[in-house]
Amino acid sequence: RVLNILVVFVDLSVDQATAVVGEQSMVENRSVEIGDSLSILEGSIGSGSLAVTLGNHLPIPVQAELYFDEIFDEGGTPISAHLHLDPGQEGETFVDLAGASILAPGSEPLDQLGYRVEMSSPGSVGETVFIQSSDFLSSSVSAGEISLDECTGRFPEKTFNLDPVSEDLDLPEELAGVQFSEAILVLDVLNEVQIPAQLNIHMESQYESGSTLELDHVAQIL
Repeated sequence: RVLNILVVFVDLSVDQATAVVGEQSMVENRSVEIGDSLSILEGSIGSGSLAVTLGNHLPIPVQAELYFDEIFDEGGTPISAHLHLDPGQEGETFVDLAGASILAPGSEPLDQLGYRVEMSSPGSVGETVFIQSSDFLSSSVSAGEISLDECTGRFPEKTFNLDPVSEDLDLPEELAGVQFSEAILVLDVLNEVQIPAQLNIHMESQYESGSTLELDHVAQIL
């Protein structure tokens, strides 16, 4: 007589083990906020960079490739970053964005930039290593101060307070003592941005006699 015993593990979960780890690969899709309530449909970057930080908390080496599919270099190729991490190593690299461009894949402006992380490892290459379920890979991308040369998108409402300006008005001597029944002050304001703006002007005038006059005016600048 023969006794056959078959053991099948179902939904086996291992907290830790000493074992040979085979080749590994994974893909993650993440994003980084553009910030400042700005949404970009298309833009050219004058200066700025992305800080890429990766952590390998595994007992095997890891090769990481990051692809930014919405940011293109001057040749039209998506921006990428590459890092090799030994077991237990953390690494950081900076991606220079000067001269790059941002292009949304559709008609909707972007309020965050997506990136893809592709990680691969040869495993332990036949050696036994101690591995735990708490071991992990980490990645983060942060944007520094990015300056846009030009941009098409949605812009949040902004308020700018300009420094006060004082101006002495010297009238010709032949007009000394003349009282005007009506006067017009002309201010030339140039708006080089294709966004309408509202200019709130507060003026205070002081006469030689010491009396003052205050005037508020709102102008729409197109």
